[in-house]
Amino acid sequence: MAKKEKSNGNASNKKKVFRLVILDNETLKQHFSFVLSKGNLFAYMGTIIIIIGVLTALLLVFTPLKYLMPPVENFSLEKKIIQNKLLIDSLEKEIVYRDNYFSEIQRIINNENIEELSYVDTNQNRKLLTKKEQDSILNALIERDKEAYEEISNDINNSIDNINFYAPLTGFVSNKFDVAAEHYGVDIVAPENTPISAVLDGTVILAAWTVNTGYIIEIQHTNNFVSVYKHNGELLKKEGETVKAGEPIALVGNTGELTTGPHLHFELWQNGQPVDPEKYINF
Repeated sequence: MAKKEKSNGNASNKKKVFRLVILDNETLKQHFSFVLSKGNLFAYMGTIIIIIGVLTALLLVFTPLKYLMPPVENFSLEKKIIQNKLLIDSLEKEIVYRDNYFSEIQRIINNENIEELSYVDTNQNRKLLTKKEQDSILNALIERDKEAYEEISNDINNSIDNINFYAPLTGFVSNKFDVAAEHYGVDIVAPENTPISAVLDGTVILAAWTVNTGYIIEIQHTNNFVSVYKHNGELLKKEGETVKAGEPIALVGNTGELTTGPHLHFELWQNGQPVDPEKYINF
């Protein structure tokens, strides 16, 4: 009896061990089983955690997921605060100088009766100018700008006069150039599928479809000229292609919402300004 009680005591001190078995639901046939105890349970969990950590690290290093991680700050918050404060101080000084400058210019324009006005130059040194001297400076600036504008206008007119434009299409002009009506070109009526030609040598910078103007093509020429052709039935050139003057680039059509029949809406621009095509092209 004593030996039996001792053996029972030793059995009660043994660790509990469990077996996990996977059986077929219908035949009860055993497919897989393994022993599960507290020790190997922690081992399995630790292994799984390590594997997940390694996979996560690999994903962050070798895939685009690394770009989703927040950037690491290269300097402390205190340093950023100091830099921002210095920047704000510089901006405040610049604003003061600019406000003084514009205030004085405004007083000159308003012709105020002030004996002396202060002027801030580019070196931030202040010197006093009399009202008469400031009026002379302002008038000189106005005359300089006026002369520059007239010179640019003359250059544009002269450059256009020396260029021989090829007529893009021969037909009846139904709607003329009118800046006041925001009609920056001419409408030329012609039979559908009539070839449309390039007015000068150039490069196609746009060949696309728009809701209002249908198929549209734009060509960049020398001397900052751009010719525009709208409401085409079909485009014969693509963006990036070079064309020669007189070469067919599209066919007359009736595409887009802002059209009432087969025609070509043709525009001519130079230096970002619309030019009346009828002054230089015989349609």
